[in-house]
Amino acid sequence: MVRRTVARDEPIRVVSVTRRLTVAGDETRLLNTALGFRPERVEHTVVVVSPTDGADERWTGPMLETYRRAGVDVVSLGLQLRGLRGAPNFARLLVRLTRLLRARRAHVVDARLGVPTTFGLVAAKLARIPVVVSTAYYPGIWTPPFKYVIGQACMFGVDALISDARATLDDFARWRWSDRAELVLIPNGIAAATSDLSVREARRRLGLADDPSVTVVGQVSRIINRKGYETFLHAARLLVDGDPSLQFVGVGFVAEDRAYIESLEALRARLRLDDHVQLLSYPGPIGDVYRALDVFTHLSTEDSSPIALHERMSVGLPTVVTGLPGNLEIVEDGIDCLVVPADDAPAAAVAIRRLIDDPALGRRLGAAARARYERDHRPEVMADAHEALFRRLLAPRDGAGSAHA
Repeated sequence: MVRRTVARDEPIRVVSVTRRLTVAGDETRLLNTALGFRPERVEHTVVVVSPTDGADERWTGPMLETYRRAGVDVVSLGLQLRGLRGAPNFARLLVRLTRLLRARRAHVVDARLGVPTTFGLVAAKLARIPVVVSTAYYPGIWTPPFKYVIGQACMFGVDALISDARATLDDFARWRWSDRAELVLIPNGIAAATSDLSVREARRRLGLADDPSVTVVGQVSRIINRKGYETFLHAARLLVDGDPSLQFVGVGFVAEDRAYIESLEALRARLRLDDHVQLLSYPGPIGDVYRALDVFTHLSTEDSSPIALHERMSVGLPTVVTGLPGNLEIVEDGIDCLVVPADDAPAAAVAIRRLIDDPALGRRLGAAARARYERDHRPEVMADAHEALFRRLLAPRDGAGSAHA
C-alpha cells in the first residue's frame, strides 16, 4: 500500500479500536497512552465496538465514564458481538468502522487484542489506511482452531505487533507463522496512583478496620483465575494463624468470569477467612486502595507486565510479586520488591511476613520502586514511544511511493 508521509510538525491521526471499556490492564494502558499524547502531535480517537450499560458496571467498572471525564475522544459503535444475536452485527461493524476511518482520515489504526485486531485490520484495508498495528499480550487469545487461524492471518496484515514485555513478544515470535509484523516493545507508563483520603478514610471506604496500627495486605488486579487469588487466600490463612489481627483485601472487577468470584468466596469460607479477607470491587480512584494498604502482593500465575505493579511503583508500596518473565523485566528481587515462585503460598506468606516485620526494608524497596517509576514508567514516555513508532511506520519505504493525506 502507498504510504502517506507526515511532516514532522504535522499531527498524525490515530484511531484505536477496542471491544469494550472495562477496568482492566489494556484499557488502562490505552487511557494513559491517550492522556500522554500531545494534542498538537497526535489526534487520537478511541472506538469502542460494544457498549457497556449501567447493569454491567458492577462487573466491568465505570471505565467509559473515566475516559470521557478525562477528555478522551470516544466513539461507541454500539454493536453487541456475542452469541447468535451478535452475528448480524459483524457486517455492520465493518461498514461503520470503515466509514469512520475514512471520515477521520486516519493515518494509523491501533487495533487492540483479538476481535478488534481482526475487524480493525479489515476495515483499515477497506479504508486504505496506510498503517495498522496490533496491541496484544497473550498468543492464547487466539484459541484454536478457528480463532487461531484468524490470528495467524492477521499477522500477515499488520505492520507491527506491540506489547509491554519482551517475554510476551518472544512468545508471539514462536507462535506466529509470518514474520511480516515488526515486534515492538513499549513498556507501560501510567499516571501516579493518587488519593485525597487519609489512611483511616481509605480503609473505611473499603470496609476495613480503620486503625492504622492494623496491618493490611492487599492485591489489586482483575478477579480472574490467572491472577493468583487462590495463592493469596492460602497465604492469608498461613499468616492469620500466627497473627489474627492481620487484614487482607483483594480488589478488582470480575469482568466476564463471574463464576470465579463465587469459587473464591467458597474457598475463603473453607479456609475460615471470612473475618480476615475481603474480595471487592472499588469504583473510586485506585489510589484510595493503595492508600489503605501496608503491603502489596501480585501473585499471578500468568501475566505480561501488570498495570498494578506500575501503580504500586508510583506510590512506593512494599511488594511481594511472583517471578514471571514479564514481571522480572520491571522488578528486581531485593532491590524494589521481594520475588516468590508462582503457586507457592508458603513462600508468599514468608515474604509478606518479612515485610511486616522489617518496615525499614519495606521503605527501602518502596523508594527504589518509586525511582524506577519516575525514570521508566510515566505515561508521556509510553505515549512518545507510540508516536515515534507510528511516524517511523508512516515514513516511505525503499522503492515505495508516497502521497500526502
